[in-house]
Amino acid sequence: MIKVISSLTMLFLLFGVSVSYGAVKMVTLQSALEYAYSHSKLLMAERKKLLASEMQIKEAKALYSPSVTFSSSYVRLKEGKTLELYYPTGIVKVPMAFENTYQHKLTLQYLFYGGGKRKALVQQAKDNYKVVKEEYEHLRNQVAFNVKKAYFSVLKASSYVDLTTSIVKQLNAHLYQVRHLYKAGIAPLNDVLRVEVEIANVTLEKIKAKHQLMLAYLALKNVMGMDLHAPVKVIEELKYTSIHQGVDYYVKEALGRRYELSSIKLQLDMLEAAKRIAGSDTKPTIVLSADYYKEGDKFWPDSDEWDIALAASWKLFDGGKTDAAVSGKEYSIEQLRLTMEQLKDNIALEVNSAYVNLLDAEERIATIEKQLEKAKDDLRIATQRYKAQVGTNIDVLDAETSLKQTRTNYIQALYDANMAVARLKFVTERR
Repeated sequence: MIKVISSLTMLFLLFGVSVSYGAVKMVTLQSALEYAYSHSKLLMAERKKLLASEMQIKEAKALYSPSVTFSSSYVRLKEGKTLELYYPTGIVKVPMAFENTYQHKLTLQYLFYGGGKRKALVQQAKDNYKVVKEEYEHLRNQVAFNVKKAYFSVLKASSYVDLTTSIVKQLNAHLYQVRHLYKAGIAPLNDVLRVEVEIANVTLEKIKAKHQLMLAYLALKNVMGMDLHAPVKVIEELKYTSIHQGVDYYVKEALGRRYELSSIKLQLDMLEAAKRIAGSDTKPTIVLSADYYKEGDKFWPDSDEWDIALAASWKLFDGGKTDAAVSGKEYSIEQLRLTMEQLKDNIALEVNSAYVNLLDAEERIATIEKQLEKAKDDLRIATQRYKAQVGTNIDVLDAETSLKQTRTNYIQALYDANMAVARLKFVTERR
């Protein structure tokens, strides 16, 4: 049974290598991030949203720019109409309407003054663009965090595969020794069977670890925006380098960088603009218009006319509607300011939590590194004692299990530390 599992495992590995290493894309964390920035569909969609908000600024500016309109019309009457004027010298017929009437008209309109509404609308569109830009940067940071999570998951799964592979190798070496002692009549058959069972158990763990690695690669390619069938190979190893500078430093960074705070500040500016727009309804509006037109019974009449008009309007009373709208905007502004203060407290809590998780992972790494050396020495001594027949096979297997568990804990601690750093950077809006 063990030989069958080992043979299938070797065939799987060989087949996997022959399939995957045709045109394998070697990636590091940095190259994975750069690929995701340019291929993530979420970021592509957000960039389109950013362009759309940029067009809204142009739209707001154009709304109050001079407009020029050309119109042309043709009217056919059953018969022409004339006005008869009677004079001592005779009757004079003055045409009132042609049977066929053509008109071509060019109209210019310009809002000369709109009570400050134009400037406020443009500023509101600009602030909205800044909000969308902040959203894009936040999404970019979210993509970076997701890539790091998937990337470190690949490193973690790969480390588990390496760990189970090395354990199987060590157990096979021990099995060779146990069989040798069994054939010499020194060790019982029970020792051989125990080691074979342990090899089978660890081999199953190795198969599971390999499948976890395959899933981790799929998740990484997904967040990178890559074809799931594309062959990829992570070329780095799971390791950790301390980077923390103190929790106060990171809280200050977060309060200065966080998307939510920047967004609220921009929303406050937009509400101020909205308040000015609402208040402009009680201010005068002045519109300049000019017409130039040709009208007659020919397609392109000989005569032409023009006129210029300057119209002003001023809403003197609206039943308190404008005052209510302005007051409503002021209450919304105060509500947002209170929300921002609460958000600052939440951000500080979030940063502190991420920092504590980082300290926890670092302390575990330091402790496990000491345990790791002891576990290796314990296995070496137990193996030597068994070889000299002053120790038992159980001692060797227990030492092997202890070393495997310690190395497993070390891999988990390294992963947790890297994820704690990624989380700390995410909550401070740093990539």
